[in-house]
Amino acid sequence: MIIDEARKVQSGYTGQLWERATFAQHNPGRFETAAEIRALRMMGADLTSLNVGTCTVYARQLGIRWVALCSIANPAVGVRPFSFKDMQASVQRIQA
Repeated sequence: MIIDEARKVQSGYTGQLWERATFAQHNPGRFETAAEIRALRMMGADLTSLNVGTCTVYARQLGIRWVALCSIANPAVGVRPFSFKDMQASVQRIQA
């Protein structure tokens, strides 16, 4: 259902819609470095985030049916210059 709904509004969205991906997470609560992103990619990860992995594990342990709509709004630390204002602008584009 969530994929079908995302496809409906994707026409104006310039990002990528991942219907299937391998998600990885480092320590929660911080952005990964560029080196960590490269290492996760070598291990087969397509995406990473601060806490979606942790939430997914907890939901599975508790028997909760779970789906995540995750918008990646910033690059890894050190990949390119990026400010909080840039992240806010990215989030606004995704939200629209």
